[in-house]
Amino acid sequence: MIEKTRNIRKRVFALFLMFLCLQTLGCRRDDVLLLSEEISTEDTEESEEFEETEETDSDELRENSEKETAETEASEVQSQIVVYVCGAVKSPGVYFLDGRSRVYEAVEKAGGLKEDAASWAINLADCISDGQMIYIPNSDEAAYPEGVTLPVSAGDSEDGVVNINTADENELMTLNGIGEQKAKSIIEYRNTNGDFENACDIMNVSGIGEGCYQKIKDNIKVR
Repeated sequence: MIEKTRNIRKRVFALFLMFLCLQTLGCRRDDVLLLSEEISTEDTEESEEFEETEETDSDELRENSEKETAETEASEVQSQIVVYVCGAVKSPGVYFLDGRSRVYEAVEKAGGLKEDAASWAINLADCISDGQMIYIPNSDEAAYPEGVTLPVSAGDSEDGVVNINTADENELMTLNGIGEQKAKSIIEYRNTNGDFENACDIMNVSGIGEGCYQKIKDNIKVR
């Protein structure tokens, strides 16, 4: 707008000079027409340049606007992710979560952990990503991470082997693959049937099979 105002002033001033030339200097008509054509040509070039500048600015604004819109849409898409939660959870399935969610939030969406879930075998604070499968192992499937030292309690012998006839719930849960539910089942079986005569008799307890026994056989005793 400022540039356009300057051009108008220049044209008015040029016309004034033409008039002055005719009145005082006696310029020829041809000279005046030539000067007028030069002014007209200059105005046309300036006008075209101004229009080109406006078009360029308009194109740049349009491109920037389209780019910002695309970035906003991409950000909105990433704000929600889809994950599959399965294993030892109460309601396995596919769930929609916020893009910044953690594993524990996905587990909560799936109804929480089952009693035999090996929560210590996964990092509940870990970040999750779109399309990820989150599998929660149970105590039979999971193993203590390498380097983890299991706690030794009063019911353990000096060699660290658990006496399954005297161990309480917490002591039994120090065994690899024995969670809260299995520990309760061992104690219930023991109270109903009496002491175990052999370590392998632990397989008579509901929920404890050959696989579980093989994991703990070197860490249990009956006397």
